[in-house]
Amino acid sequence: MATEKIWIAESTLRRSVGAALKREGFTDAEIESTLNSWLYAEYSGKASHGFERLPWLLEMIRGGKIVPGRNTSIAKNGFHIHISGDCALGYSAADLAVTEAIHSAAENGVSFVTVSGCYPTGCMGQYTEALAESGLIGVAISHSPSRVAPFGATSAVFGTTGHSFGFPSAGEMPYVYDSSVGAVTNGDIMKAFREGAPVPARLFNGADGAEAGSFEKIIAMNGTFNGVIGVAGERHAHRFSGLAGSLELLLRLALLPVGSSNRADNYSIFIAIDPGWFGDASSYRDLVHSLQEAVRDARPEHDGERVRFAGEQSWQRRSRSRSAGGIQIDASLHSQLLQERQDELEI
Repeated sequence: MATEKIWIAESTLRRSVGAALKREGFTDAEIESTLNSWLYAEYSGKASHGFERLPWLLEMIRGGKIVPGRNTSIAKNGFHIHISGDCALGYSAADLAVTEAIHSAAENGVSFVTVSGCYPTGCMGQYTEALAESGLIGVAISHSPSRVAPFGATSAVFGTTGHSFGFPSAGEMPYVYDSSVGAVTNGDIMKAFREGAPVPARLFNGADGAEAGSFEKIIAMNGTFNGVIGVAGERHAHRFSGLAGSLELLLRLALLPVGSSNRADNYSIFIAIDPGWFGDASSYRDLVHSLQEAVRDARPEHDGERVRFAGEQSWQRRSRSRSAGGIQIDASLHSQLLQERQDELEI
């Protein structure tokens, strides 16, 4: 059952949601990072990583899992930089990681930034896109609380492990791959729940591992998902399970600066590589563009369909959405987001 949508101007969202975050004690920098991340997600068509997260964020604050205004510390060792927080906001920590990665790569040709104790990060593509637009190859990987089962299992071991690769291009847009390791995203699960759609496949009851036949078994009383997601890949799930484990092992480097016994749920890695340290940077951008064109020109599997390279469709969607100056959100979410200031909405 489709839900009613309401259009809201970006300026209204920034003003009203920004004021709500300010009342919670977030700094101006934290608010800016949060709003930019949520708008990136909304403009990319990933509402589950956008303003739908405001009620969740407030719940995390109430539970002490995110502390507004909490400072992060930075330690540097050559091209490795570690950013540590104690329940600090992940959006601003990730923005700081990108800034540090860009500066370090300029000096060292490569930079490796690890982040721990900061949550959440949002769409990882926003960070590799920023690195690519700075002329760098970017890699970003983030771990969240475990909710994905390995191949052949029904208990959670991996996080959804958002990961992205970005490459600078001589074309109109960079090449940006952005994905996660679960068979279905948390956003898709919650969307199906809200709209009364069938339970997506490959979801399991966290208590006994049985396949979830109803949302009652996997949605908690507070409306959050508490089940287990099967690993992505369907008949190739064993390969994705191997990828999920490999990404997780790379991610665990972020735990070493704070002690190898640390079992923090939230940690990330940001890698930046300057192609100019290998040769002519503009030639590399040409090589990236040539691959983009080769993908576009590839023979489509089905007549009338267009072949797109990684990140192209998302980039075009963001360009169209930004030009409109606002986003469409569910009417129910509209009430939750701005109920204190509905008289200011530009609908």
